This record gives sequence, structure tokens and C-alpha cells, in this order.
Amino acid sequence: MTVIEKNKFGTLPDGREVNLFSLENSNNMRAEIIEYGGILVRLIVPLENGSFRDVVLGYDNLNYYIEDKNYFGALIGRYGNRIGGAAYTYRGEEFQLDSNPQGNCLHGGRAGFNKQLWSGRITEDKTGEALVLRYESADGESGFPGNLDVNVTVRLTEDNRISFEYKAETDQPSPVNLTQHSYFNLNGEDDDQILDHKLLINGDQITEINQRMIPTGTFTGVAGTAFDFRELKTIGQDINQSDKQLVIAGGYDHNWVLNQSDNEMNYAGMAVSGDDKLKMKVYTTKPGMQFYSGNSIAPAGPGKAERLYKDREGFCLETQYFPDSPNQGHFPDTILKPGELYNQKTTYSFY
Repeated sequence: MTVIEKNKFGTLPDGREVNLFSLENSNNMRAEIIEYGGILVRLIVPLENGSFRDVVLGYDNLNYYIEDKNYFGALIGRYGNRIGGAAYTYRGEEFQLDSNPQGNCLHGGRAGFNKQLWSGRITEDKTGEALVLRYESADGESGFPGNLDVNVTVRLTEDNRISFEYKAETDQPSPVNLTQHSYFNLNGEDDDQILDHKLLINGDQITEINQRMIPTGTFTGVAGTAFDFRELKTIGQDINQSDKQLVIAGGYDHNWVLNQSDNEMNYAGMAVSGDDKLKMKVYTTKPGMQFYSGNSIAPAGPGKAERLYKDREGFCLETQYFPDSPNQGHFPDTILKPGELYNQKTTYSFY
């Protein structure tokens, strides 16, 4: 049975208070989430020997999250990943979006959902308490049309699963692609690298990218390449190959086209800690997953271990629609229309 506590985490420069919600199950697994950015600050997971590990990178100081450019632990929107040229056309009308790195709109722009104050409330059902985070994105925010009402329900279960269920409604057609951006280190967030982790991704293809990190529109098979994670292999095994796609991104920062099943939740993949003491499986209703190997980490301040995180000390598995879908007619449609409900779910399961 999940129990949630609410405490103050800090105060924004404009005087608004930021609360922290602690979700805990009977195994003493604990997830700590703040209203600013909907950020997962801590995810403390029990091991078989009775010890615990915090497996996500982050800060103790709210000001560092305000200054952070890594999206540590945040909820991402209005559109996760990149929209090329920070623009798209829908029914003959062009929409210019907020531009950040490389002239694209990345993760919703410079003031995406990760930089907004969400409203948290506790609900309860037969499985225990759950946290609901709500954010109302105004028409025109970062250039996106329509008022978008977003609710994200976070649940922690007795079998050590944390799930994020995303729901959204709009009053104008708008691209929507919500995800969660935790940097995982299953060795513990105070460990200094993730290249010894083993990873499996349940996908036979990636969406190939160009020099600006935007999909070319081509689906490239992973067989025989550095991107073949269809069986467990270490993240570091092929990361320094001269593969053009790796060179462009400085490592892995690509969207995998996930294999679909008849189940409501598709198996997206699995990560295993370097010492084999902890496994994490990912299940999702979304068609893609971005694997980012933490190639460029620029911390705003000391992390929870009182040291500055460095490159490749955390990795992300961001379940999502494909990048740049509004500009790629053969990608899954990401335009949410009035009267429709955006409803997606992702679960991270720990063993």
C-alpha cells in the first residue's frame, strides 16, 4: 500500500512555494517528486541484501533545478524531443515555436514543462495513494496553439513499479508528446559512470538523424550496428565506434522504433546495473523510446552526493512519440484535437 507525505521543498524567486511529495511502499521503496517541473528528485530502490540505492541524478537545492539545463528528472512537454527548425505546418498554417539548441524546439522550448510549477494533489483508490500533477499550458505558450490541460498520475506499487500516466485535453489542434526525463544510474547516483550497465532495447530500427539531430525520415535497421541492443550488452561496448550516427550525437541520443505487441503495455527494454544487483524493465503504450547515454551533462551545482556530475554518469530512457513527427507525414500522428484525450502510460519496474 503506497503512502504519500507532503513537505515544503523551497520557494521560487516570485515567492511561490514548491512542495515535495514522498511516495513509499511497504518495501521502503521511495519516490520523491517536487511540483517544480514535476521532477523526480529521488528514487530509492531496495536491493535483495537489504540495502538501498538512489538511482536517479538530481539536486538537493531548488535553485540548481531552476538553473539546470539537463532536464534532470523532469516531466517534459508540450513536445518531448525535437521539432526541426522550431516550426511545423498544420492544415496550411505554419506555427513558429520557441527555439533552443541547434535552431530546433527541444523538449518544449526554453521554458517547457520542466520549468513550470505544477500543482500536486493526493488521490486514493484500492491500490493506495497516488500523486496527480496538473499543469494548464496557455494558448501560445512557447508558440504552441491551444490551451492544454495536462494531468500526470504517478503511482508506486507493492511490486516496486513506478508508473506515469499522462492525460491531456486541448481546445485547438496541437502537437503533444509528453515524457519523463530521469537520468538513471542503477549503480547508485553517486557512482561515476554508466558504461558498465547492460541494456536491452526491444526495437529493430532507429529513426536516423541528420547533423542537426533531426530525423531524416529514414528508419534504419539496427542489425549488425552499434545500435543493436536486441540482446543485453554493455552501454560502453560500441559507444566509441566510428559509426556516423554515433559521431553526430557524441554517443547514443536516438529514438528506437519499439516492437509492438497485442498487450496494452509493450515491453520497451531492460537495464542492468554494472554489478548485476539491480534490474529495471520499461513498459509503455508509446511507439518509441529515446536512449540518451548522457553524453553532455552540465550540472548547475553539486548533486545529491555533493559532487558535480560528469558526462555519462546517467542515462535516459524516454518513452515517446517519434521526434519531429509534426514534420514527418509517415510518422505516428501527434496532433491532439479538441474532443480527444491524450492518454499514455509508462512503467519502470525494478527487480
